[in-house]
Amino acid sequence: MEGTDRPSLLTIPPELRNDILQQVLIDTKVILIQSAPTREEPLEPPLLFVCKQLRNEGLPIFYGANTFQAYACTTFQFLARLPRDTMRLVRRVRSNFYVGMNEHELRWTCRDDWMRVCSRINLFMRILEDGLKSLDGHHLRKDDVLGLIYLGRQEAWVPIGKLERRVADYDPESFRELLCEYEKDSASKALWNIWP
Repeated sequence: MEGTDRPSLLTIPPELRNDILQQVLIDTKVILIQSAPTREEPLEPPLLFVCKQLRNEGLPIFYGANTFQAYACTTFQFLARLPRDTMRLVRRVRSNFYVGMNEHELRWTCRDDWMRVCSRINLFMRILEDGLKSLDGHHLRKDDVLGLIYLGRQEAWVPIGKLERRVADYDPESFRELLCEYEKDSASKALWNIWP
């Protein structure tokens, strides 16, 4: 009678099970992490709660192959509430930062306004890098990008290295050109890459 038994997910060869888990657990779009102060559990697919074997095999796929997106403050909450072993599996987090520039600041007519914008970006960069480093040794790769949302509606994924040079030089014209260049590519899959 064994020959007529239907195979289950747990009895098929590991390679085939791995392919199935990848099809089920990897999202083609980014996974949006909403701010949920009352929810302490990570947002994981129900399949990962079926049994210990599927959880052990599925967690590295879910956290390692997907891209998670959150606003900067939520990024820390999301990573900090993961168990340490699970947090080490996360590879890609897209993080948005609202710069809060208004129409006047975008015209770059007032140097004081420009300095305030640069100060906000500099402060954010330090907080984000320190925050990620403090999370179990994760660190930010400098060749990756930062999502800047300004005027509440425009978004640009800007390479961190280029952004830091513009901010350090307080060069409003080249910064505006940088935003214009990268806002055209706002739909790209630009990411924060986090490595253990």
